[in-house]
Amino acid sequence: MSCQSPSILQRWAQRSRHWPPPDVVQKVVSSESFLTPVGFKGSEYEHLEWRICFNIGETELVHNLNGTQAKVYVILKMVVKEVLKPNNKEITSYVLKNIIF
Repeated sequence: MSCQSPSILQRWAQRSRHWPPPDVVQKVVSSESFLTPVGFKGSEYEHLEWRICFNIGETELVHNLNGTQAKVYVILKMVVKEVLKPNNKEITSYVLKNIIF
């Protein structure tokens, strides 16, 4: 389900940063967002909770990673999957993606 979330995106856009460049930030802010029925794992209300997803904006960010950034992102995803996840279920690739972006 498509949704509008300008306040979330504007707060993200206003943060101090070196990456991504302003034109990419503007593309992300103007991209569509979606509601998905995914609750916070372990929450008492997980079956009722929804998540705002920024799939189009995230794709734009991934396509604007430079070579080093892309390699670090892949390595971090491997660390989460192979090292952290077996011991800590709360640290997911979703959490990692939000930290990176």
